[in-house]
Amino acid sequence: MVFLTGIFWICDAPTISEVDPIPQINNVIFEYHQDNSQIWVQVEVSDPQGIENIDSVWVELESLSTSEVLYHFLLEDGGLNGDILSGNGVYTVQITIPEGIPFAVYRIKTYARDMEDNLGLQPGVISIEEEFPPQIELVDMPSLFHLDPTEWGTLTIQLKINDPNGADDISYVRYAINTDFLTIDCDGNPNPDPDPDHYQWDPSWEMTYLTTDVDGFLIYQTDIPMRPADDGSGICGKTGLVLFQFTVRDKSNQIAIKPEIPLEQEIVLEITKCGDGNCLAEFEDATTCPEDCQ
Repeated sequence: MVFLTGIFWICDAPTISEVDPIPQINNVIFEYHQDNSQIWVQVEVSDPQGIENIDSVWVELESLSTSEVLYHFLLEDGGLNGDILSGNGVYTVQITIPEGIPFAVYRIKTYARDMEDNLGLQPGVISIEEEFPPQIELVDMPSLFHLDPTEWGTLTIQLKINDPNGADDISYVRYAINTDFLTIDCDGNPNPDPDPDHYQWDPSWEMTYLTTDVDGFLIYQTDIPMRPADDGSGICGKTGLVLFQFTVRDKSNQIAIKPEIPLEQEIVLEITKCGDGNCLAEFEDATTCPEDCQ
C-alpha cells in the first residue's frame, strides 16, 4: 500500500514547465520624417527574468534583394535620445540621417539580447514612401442656408482631398469659422466692427473620412447643426455671412489650407430666415413669410 501511495503521489505531483528564456519583442514602431530626415524607432520588450535582464535592443534595415544590412540603430531605455521613461522596457532611438533614406521597401529586423546572451528576433517588412503634401481640391457646400422657422437643420460640407499617400497619412481635417458678419441679436442688428481675420476653431471641429472615390480623392465630411429661426427657448438663429476656412495636416506635418487668404477668395455661407427682410422665392412666399414677401 505504501508503494501504491507513492505511485499516486508521483502521478499527482505538479510538473514544472520550462520557462522560455528568449526575450520577447512585443511592439515595434518605426517612423521616418522626410521633412527633416529624422528617424524615430520605439520597441517594447519583455523578458521572463524581468526587463532588467535585457542587455541591448537594436533594429536593422536590410536590402530585400541582397540582405545587406544598410542601417543599424541601437535603442536606449535610459530616458535619453528620444526615450521618455527610463527602465520601463520601452526602448527608443531618435536620430537624423543627413543624406536621408532612399524611398524603397526594406526588411526590418528587431533584436533583443538578454544578459545570458539569449537573442529574440522579430522580422518584418516596411515601405518608406515619399511624402506628398495634401491638397484640398474641392469644397462642396451650399452658398446659402435658410433657417427653418422652428426645427433644427443640418449643414453638410464635404471636402475632396488629394493625398497620394492615402487616408492613413492624414492626421486631421478641420474647419474654422468667422461669424463676425452675422447679426448680433434677434432684432437683426449687425456687428458694428466685424474683423475679416477673426477665425475661430475648436479641436472637436474635425471632419470625418468617408471614402476614397474612383479618382483616388479622399472624401471628408462634417454635419453642422443649424439653429432654427426660433427654437422656443428665446434664442434665435442669426443671419448674415459666415466665412469658412479648412485645414488638412498629414503625418509628416505638411499642411494644406483653403482658402489661403489673401491669395484665394473667401469661402462664404449666407444664412437667411423669415423675417430678415429678404424674400427668397425658393424658401418663402406671401403665405409662409408675409413679413418678407408682401
